[in-house]
Amino acid sequence: MGILNITPDSFSDGGHYLNDKEAIKRAMQIQEEGAHLIDIGGESTRPGAQPLSWREEWKRIKKVLKILTKELEIPVSVDTYKTEVASEALEFGVEMINDISLASSDTLLQCVAESEAGYVLMHSRATPQNMMQHTHYSDVVSEVKKEIETALKKVLAFKINPIKICLDLGFGFAKSSEQNYKLFQSISEFTQMNFAWIIGLSRKSMLKEIVGQDQESLKLATIFANLLAYQKGARIFRVHDVKAHVEAFKVLEKLTEK
Repeated sequence: MGILNITPDSFSDGGHYLNDKEAIKRAMQIQEEGAHLIDIGGESTRPGAQPLSWREEWKRIKKVLKILTKELEIPVSVDTYKTEVASEALEFGVEMINDISLASSDTLLQCVAESEAGYVLMHSRATPQNMMQHTHYSDVVSEVKKEIETALKKVLAFKINPIKICLDLGFGFAKSSEQNYKLFQSISEFTQMNFAWIIGLSRKSMLKEIVGQDQESLKLATIFANLLAYQKGARIFRVHDVKAHVEAFKVLEKLTEK
């Protein structure tokens, strides 16, 4: 899953693709590099990010989405927790909504259900503005699992097709680095659930704390972490560095084939 953030303030690539032409060019490049789908966001959800109105979020991605849903051969996902943005995007033919709010909006779930689109259920707590004030867990693995299972029951109650539901542990969302590491070590406990799991580790702080800020080091750290996550049962990887990941997984496939 290639990442395309059309924002001024995303933690890694904020401001790079605010120009529509540059955003479209990068989307085409993501496809050419071998991504199986692309995830487009118009609002940063990094810790402490300020919220946007739905109109401003939609304004950022509208023109790009209108073109890409017609021109791209791979599916398009939109990263939003706002019903209005999701509704507009689905009208353009978007095939998935990536919801970082742990299914907090009934109207968003109803919108996705009526469209028969795919849905990403990601674990988080509270909002991006204050989520890092909600990192108290007695047992992060069991509590995150319980909270995901509770939210999943809600999603299924809206009759969203289970085959089209993906789950995401939400690394970095309402979790300290140590909690992220514990969750990563327990990925195989989660992937036993009969759903596709998305891993979103790309260039995140939990990796920066290990290798520092250098972009090449972060790319390599992300690749290594995702290869480990694959061995633990994860199958979708949300990344900035698409080409490098495609090549790494080709190597893995070749060296492990029987």
